[in-house]
Amino acid sequence: MATLAGRWIPPEIWSALPTPCLFFRLTGQPCPFCGMSRAFFSAGAGDWVTALGWSPLGALLYPAVVALMLLGTARAFEKSPKPMRISGAVWIAIGAAVAANWIYLLGWGWR
Repeated sequence: MATLAGRWIPPEIWSALPTPCLFFRLTGQPCPFCGMSRAFFSAGAGDWVTALGWSPLGALLYPAVVALMLLGTARAFEKSPKPMRISGAVWIAIGAAVAANWIYLLGWGWR
């Protein structure tokens, strides 16, 4: 939803969404994905600096998610699409990106 909604929903509405997730409420620390929705909203509105501030991983994932949405739409019209496979190296890269994002949020990100 946030992928496209940033274009049409004014920032003063989505920036007022409740911030703390359950992890944050229990620990007082951001989770690895805190700020991701706001980063998607910001990127969707074209405000990349704010998106990077909310969640660097979210800002980097936004174009990938849009590309995957377009690819999925195109594949829906194929006669017999082959399933997409994700290699082990890609999963390791995803884990490293999530860990780096969490380190950023814990050290320099929003509170």
